Amino acid sequence: GNSTVTVTDTTLSGGSVALHDGASGNNSVSAAGDTAASKGKTLSYFAGTGTDSFTGGFENDAVGVSAAAVGGDTLTGGSGGNFVSLSTAGTVNLSGVSRFAQIFLAAGNSTVTVADTTLSGGAVTLYDAASGNNSVSAAGDTRASTGKTLTYNTGPGTDSFTGGFENDKVNVSAAAVGGDTLTGGSGTN
Repeated sequence: GNSTVTVTDTTLSGGSVALHDGASGNNSVSAAGDTAASKGKTLSYFAGTGTDSFTGGFENDAVGVSAAAVGGDTLTGGSGGNFVSLSTAGTVNLSGVSRFAQIFLAAGNSTVTVADTTLSGGAVTLYDAASGNNSVSAAGDTRASTGKTLTYNTGPGTDSFTGGFENDKVNVSAAAVGGDTLTGGSGTN
Protein backbone atom coordinates (compact mmCIF):
# COMPACT_ATOMS: atom_id res chain seq x y z
CA GLY A 1 0.00 0.00 0.00
CA ASN A 2 0.86 3.67 0.11
CA SER A 3 2.68 4.96 3.20
CA THR A 4 3.73 8.35 4.53
CA VAL A 5 6.67 8.13 6.93
CA THR A 6 8.03 10.97 9.06
CA VAL A 7 11.55 10.52 10.42
CA THR A 8 12.45 12.59 13.49
CA ASP A 9 15.49 13.22 15.69
CA THR A 10 14.16 10.49 18.00
CA THR A 11 13.96 8.01 15.09
CA LEU A 12 17.61 8.72 14.27
CA SER A 13 18.84 8.84 17.89
CA GLY A 14 20.41 5.37 17.58
CA GLY A 15 22.71 6.64 14.82
CA SER A 16 21.49 4.72 11.81
CA VAL A 17 18.07 3.81 10.43
CA ALA A 18 17.18 1.85 7.28
CA LEU A 19 13.74 2.02 5.66
CA HIS A 20 12.78 -0.59 3.04
CA ASP A 21 9.75 -0.18 0.75
CA GLY A 22 7.41 -3.11 0.31
CA ALA A 23 6.77 -4.86 -3.00
CA SER A 24 4.30 -2.20 -4.17
CA GLY A 25 2.88 1.20 -3.33
CA ASN A 26 3.72 4.86 -3.66
CA ASN A 27 5.54 5.97 -0.54
CA SER A 28 6.60 9.28 0.94
CA VAL A 29 9.48 9.56 3.43
CA SER A 30 10.45 12.86 5.05
CA ALA A 31 13.12 13.80 7.57
CA ALA A 32 12.73 17.50 6.74
CA GLY A 33 11.52 18.25 10.26
CA ASP A 34 14.57 16.95 12.10
CA THR A 35 17.10 19.31 13.70
CA ALA A 36 20.85 19.71 14.03
CA ALA A 37 20.64 16.93 16.68
CA SER A 38 20.53 14.49 13.73
CA LYS A 39 23.80 15.69 12.16
CA GLY A 40 26.17 12.78 11.60
CA LYS A 41 23.35 10.19 11.82
CA THR A 42 22.47 8.11 8.73
CA LEU A 43 19.10 7.50 7.11
CA SER A 44 19.08 4.79 4.44
CA TYR A 45 16.03 4.47 2.21
CA PHE A 46 15.54 1.61 -0.24
CA ALA A 47 12.85 2.71 -2.69
CA GLY A 48 10.46 0.25 -4.29
CA THR A 49 8.83 0.03 -7.70
CA GLY A 50 6.19 2.68 -7.05
CA THR A 51 6.35 6.44 -7.43
CA ASP A 52 8.16 7.40 -4.25
CA SER A 53 9.20 10.64 -2.61
CA PHE A 54 12.11 11.20 -0.21
CA THR A 55 13.13 14.41 1.56
CA GLY A 56 16.20 14.45 3.77
CA GLY A 57 17.07 16.65 6.71
CA PHE A 58 20.24 17.27 8.73
CA GLU A 59 21.32 13.59 8.65
CA ASN A 60 23.39 11.83 5.98
CA ASP A 61 21.07 10.28 3.38
CA ALA A 62 21.71 7.07 1.44
CA VAL A 63 19.05 6.12 -1.12
CA GLY A 64 18.98 2.85 -3.05
CA VAL A 65 16.73 2.74 -6.12
CA SER A 66 16.42 0.80 -9.38
CA ALA A 67 17.07 2.39 -12.77
CA ALA A 68 13.45 1.73 -13.76
CA ALA A 69 12.01 3.45 -10.66
CA VAL A 70 14.29 6.48 -10.26
CA GLY A 71 12.76 8.38 -13.18
CA GLY A 72 9.36 8.56 -11.49
CA ASP A 73 10.67 9.29 -8.00
CA THR A 74 11.36 12.65 -6.34
CA LEU A 75 14.49 12.26 -4.21
CA THR A 76 15.78 15.31 -2.34
CA GLY A 77 18.79 15.04 -0.05
CA GLY A 78 19.17 17.10 3.08
CA SER A 79 22.16 19.06 4.36
CA GLY A 80 24.34 16.05 5.26
CA GLY A 81 26.60 13.91 3.09
CA ASN A 82 24.22 12.24 0.63
CA PHE A 83 24.39 9.61 -2.10
CA VAL A 84 22.14 7.62 -4.43
CA SER A 85 23.06 4.07 -5.37
CA LEU A 86 21.42 2.51 -8.43
CA SER A 87 20.58 -1.16 -7.80
CA THR A 88 20.15 -1.99 -11.50
CA ALA A 89 21.46 -0.78 -14.84
CA GLY A 90 19.26 0.61 -17.60
CA THR A 91 17.75 3.96 -18.49
CA VAL A 92 18.49 6.30 -15.59
CA ASN A 93 16.59 9.59 -15.58
CA LEU A 94 17.93 11.75 -12.74
CA SER A 95 15.54 14.67 -13.30
CA GLY A 96 13.80 14.04 -9.96
CA VAL A 97 17.04 13.69 -7.98
CA SER A 98 18.42 16.76 -6.18
CA ARG A 99 20.93 17.57 -3.45
CA PHE A 100 22.78 14.25 -3.75
CA ALA A 101 26.50 14.88 -4.22
CA GLN A 102 27.32 11.31 -5.27
CA ILE A 103 25.49 8.92 -7.59
CA PHE A 104 26.73 5.36 -8.06
CA LEU A 105 25.72 3.45 -11.19
CA ALA A 106 25.08 -0.31 -11.12
CA ALA A 107 27.14 -2.79 -13.11
CA GLY A 108 25.85 -3.17 -16.66
CA ASN A 109 24.96 -0.76 -19.46
CA SER A 110 23.21 2.47 -18.47
CA THR A 111 21.98 5.55 -20.29
CA VAL A 112 21.98 8.42 -17.79
CA THR A 113 20.25 11.79 -18.09
CA VAL A 114 21.45 14.59 -15.81
CA ALA A 115 19.10 17.59 -15.40
CA ASP A 116 19.15 21.04 -13.79
CA THR A 117 17.49 19.50 -10.73
CA THR A 118 20.29 16.93 -10.41
CA LEU A 119 22.87 19.73 -10.34
CA SER A 120 20.86 22.07 -8.09
CA GLY A 121 23.03 21.25 -5.06
CA GLY A 122 26.09 22.69 -6.84
CA ALA A 123 28.26 19.64 -7.47
CA VAL A 124 27.53 16.03 -8.43
CA THR A 125 29.91 13.13 -9.01
CA LEU A 126 28.79 10.09 -11.04
CA TYR A 127 30.67 6.83 -10.51
CA ASP A 128 30.65 3.94 -13.00
CA ALA A 129 30.52 0.42 -11.62
CA ALA A 130 33.20 -2.19 -12.30
CA SER A 131 31.64 -3.11 -15.65
CA GLY A 132 29.32 -1.78 -18.32
CA ASN A 133 29.20 0.61 -21.25
CA ASN A 134 27.57 3.81 -20.07
CA SER A 135 26.27 6.95 -21.71
CA VAL A 136 25.93 10.10 -19.61
CA SER A 137 24.30 13.26 -20.93
CA ALA A 138 23.64 16.66 -19.39
CA ALA A 139 22.93 18.15 -22.84
CA GLY A 140 19.32 18.89 -21.87
CA ASP A 141 20.13 21.15 -18.92
CA THR A 142 19.69 24.93 -19.10
CA ARG A 143 21.50 28.09 -18.02
CA ALA A 144 20.26 27.30 -14.48
CA SER A 145 23.18 24.84 -14.29
CA THR A 146 25.82 27.43 -15.19
CA GLY A 147 28.55 27.41 -12.52
CA LYS A 148 27.54 23.97 -11.17
CA THR A 149 30.01 21.06 -11.47
CA LEU A 150 29.43 17.59 -12.91
CA THR A 151 32.23 15.07 -12.39
CA TYR A 152 32.07 11.73 -14.18
CA ASN A 153 34.36 8.90 -13.12
CA THR A 154 34.28 6.47 -16.05
CA GLY A 155 34.81 2.74 -15.83
CA PRO A 156 36.67 0.22 -17.98
CA GLY A 157 33.83 -0.07 -20.55
CA THR A 158 33.18 1.98 -23.67
CA ASP A 159 31.58 5.11 -22.25
CA SER A 160 30.26 8.37 -23.64
CA PHE A 161 29.77 11.72 -21.96
CA THR A 162 28.07 14.87 -23.23
CA GLY A 163 28.11 17.99 -21.07
CA GLY A 164 25.72 20.92 -20.89
CA PHE A 165 25.86 24.36 -19.30
CA GLU A 166 27.64 23.13 -16.13
CA ASN A 167 31.40 22.78 -15.62
CA ASP A 168 32.47 19.25 -16.57
CA LYS A 169 35.27 17.10 -15.17
CA VAL A 170 35.85 13.58 -16.50
CA ASN A 171 38.24 11.11 -14.88
CA VAL A 172 39.22 8.24 -17.17
CA SER A 173 42.02 5.67 -17.28
CA ALA A 174 44.62 5.64 -20.05
CA ALA A 175 43.41 2.16 -21.06
CA ALA A 176 39.77 3.24 -21.43
CA VAL A 177 40.05 6.73 -22.91
CA GLY A 178 40.75 5.50 -26.46
CA GLY A 179 37.34 3.82 -26.70
CA ASP A 180 35.37 6.57 -24.97
CA THR A 181 33.61 9.55 -26.54
CA LEU A 182 33.93 12.54 -24.18
CA THR A 183 32.35 15.88 -25.12
CA GLY A 184 32.34 18.79 -22.70
CA GLY A 185 29.55 21.34 -22.63
CA SER A 186 29.68 25.14 -22.61
CA GLY A 187 31.12 25.49 -19.09
CA THR A 188 34.73 25.23 -17.92
CA ASN A 189 35.73 21.63 -18.68
